Amino acid sequence: LEDCTSIAGRTKIDPSVRDAAIIASMQRLEHDEIAGYGCARTWASLLGFPSAAGEMLKTLTEERRFDEGLTRIAESLNKSALEPAAMAAAAR
Repeated sequence: LEDCTSIAGRTKIDPSVRDAAIIASMQRLEHDEIAGYGCARTWASLLGFPSAAGEMLKTLTEERRFDEGLTRIAESLNKSALEPAAMAAAAR
């Protein structure tokens, strides 16, 4: 979250580049959560707690859906973020 806050406060970069960087930081957080819930689900299952494993699977599914949504946003933002770089390269 500190990364997102730090990036959001940067005013000297193109807004689309900043937004793409925020999404990338958010996806790093999501991937960490996905790994954590996946491991917790596996351990719950191995230890014989099927109810807990089922709840972890529900949460894991929600996290994956959120990550997919971030990916869709990133695909659009990354195209916008590339435009300033393309313009700068063309000006050279």
